[in-house]
Amino acid sequence: MNRDDDYRKQAAAAVDAASKAANEEEKASWLRLAQSWLMMIRRPNKAASDKFDEAEAKLGTHQKRSEAEH
Repeated sequence: MNRDDDYRKQAAAAVDAASKAANEEEKASWLRLAQSWLMMIRRPNKAASDKFDEAEAKLGTHQKRSEAEH
């Protein structure tokens, strides 16, 4: 099992514990722990073009898509 799989397993165990919590405060603590485990999973580096596409989708350029063939 690689490190990321172990983090997922730990997060799942924390979510399971949250479902059995005695009260809302305890449940919230378990869910924060699960979130912390998931945040430790390595994310692949995004290419510049992926970052641009995300920014364009979020902010928009308000340009019309060209139908012309070049």
